[in-house]
Amino acid sequence: MDSHDHHRLSHDDLLAEAERLRREVTHLEAAAAARKRVKAQLEMERDAYRAVFDECPIIQVWIDREGRVLRGNKVAQALVGMESSPREFTILNDPQLIMLGVPEYFARALAGETVRMPRYVFNTSKTHATGRDLDLVLETVLHPVFGEDGAVHSVVVQHFDVSALDAAQREVARLSGHPCPDR
Repeated sequence: MDSHDHHRLSHDDLLAEAERLRREVTHLEAAAAARKRVKAQLEMERDAYRAVFDECPIIQVWIDREGRVLRGNKVAQALVGMESSPREFTILNDPQLIMLGVPEYFARALAGETVRMPRYVFNTSKTHATGRDLDLVLETVLHPVFGEDGAVHSVVVQHFDVSALDAAQREVARLSGHPCPDR
């Protein structure tokens, strides 16, 4: 093998390496384009879920593991008269919520259980000074939110205003002479 053949072999090797690198760049560009499409899809889905949460006519509040409000939907914000709760507020330190047993229900949700609270009367002005002074009859469901690791990362609380239903049931009970169940 003379030095010319050795030079030619190296040149062929370089050409092959250049072709391999071109293919790799093509694959990397395709992967980057795919990542960009996936990111756009995820952002669109995130925005759609955020809109569903925010626009839902059911009072919804998203709470972290420490009991702090991460986000309330528009109905919840209107009810309490503010866009977000004060940072020091938690569902674990509010007297009205403690009296209703919310910390125990919250602990069960943090343990992974979907929890339905019994019907109760709630007045937002007793929890939030900016809230409406209005007694609502609520039924509440606490939904654990699981992360990819399988652990509960937060809880979404849905409050169903059943005030009109409660009033109608009480009126039916009154008219029929039957005792009305306690809330």
